Amino acid sequence: GYGASGRNGGWCSALLPMSLPALAARHGESAAHRMQAAMHRNVADVTSFAADHGIADACHQGGTVTLARNAVQVDRLRERIETFTRFGFPDAFRRLEPGEAGAACAAEGVLGAVHTPHCATVHPARLTHALARAVESHPALELVAPAPLNIVNFRYVPVAEPGKPQPDAAALDALNREILIQLQERGIAVPSGTTIHGRFAIRVAITNHRSRAEDFDALVEAVVAIGGELSGGMATRA
Repeated sequence: GYGASGRNGGWCSALLPMSLPALAARHGESAAHRMQAAMHRNVADVTSFAADHGIADACHQGGTVTLARNAVQVDRLRERIETFTRFGFPDAFRRLEPGEAGAACAAEGVLGAVHTPHCATVHPARLTHALARAVESHPALELVAPAPLNIVNFRYVPVAEPGKPQPDAAALDALNREILIQLQERGIAVPSGTTIHGRFAIRVAITNHRSRAEDFDALVEAVVAIGGELSGGMATRA
């Protein structure tokens, strides 16, 4: 589920594109363990985010089954279990008997299989809608355009204070451009920017199938915090 396949297929997987030994050779075994543990948490976090935002039926953590139909593939699955056990994840994979695996996947000629629980099917559009609702519910943020698919466009708008002039359209655009730069330079997130109906907006394209609940929450919180800093501490709008 990497790249476009994961985005279009709609699944969230903890399977890395490289092996744990390869990762350990480059960064050390401790780093490899932390990376895999984070991947496992990612799947749980996405599932939790869906449940917390009323779209639990849009995310199902059913796991992944990998089949072996020849002796070489059986050996690879055995090595996978041994490798994950060596790196501290003895429960990452469960061995399935050929009959059990064949029945689960309606496959023939199965010699063996493994199941990992760390994979979920997701509905990308509904996750996007959840982020859009989070933006709409925050008094300091404004949804600039509808979010029917996987893109959320929004901006920060400071509160009106008695006796203090409100920023005009050009000032709001400049403020949100600076918020975008600060998000990127501080290493918080890397959204892009766009202009819709003459208004500059922060553009979030949700295409990474490993996006986590705290990623969305941190982005919203950071936009509000940075916007408040740049506009003199105003945290909400009328």
